[in-house]
Amino acid sequence: YVGRNPLDKAFTDRFMFMDVAIDESIEDAMVFGTGIDVQLGKRWLKFVRTVRANVETHGLKVVVSPRGALGGAKMLASGAFTNEEVVAGSILKGAKPEQAEKMLSGASF
Repeated sequence: YVGRNPLDKAFTDRFMFMDVAIDESIEDAMVFGTGIDVQLGKRWLKFVRTVRANVETHGLKVVVSPRGALGGAKMLASGAFTNEEVVAGSILKGAKPEQAEKMLSGASF
């Protein structure tokens, strides 16, 4: 982004950083709250969680968030998008091709 500047160490030293685990029960509720077919929703969540595990395994600097899972579920529930469009538009957005390959390793949808 044009206006994006790195934060200097003196600024970031004022904050505490911690990892917050994703609550999968909340993610489940978000996805199934879209009205998605139950079986499709289960396959989608399995896919998202496999991709998320791949990100962790490979130490990739990308985010596979519940927001992405929700957006993909909405796209799927609408029936207006192909699976490839859903994955590209909700999970892989911003990932470089070499990152995407690692993210999708062993993940099927």
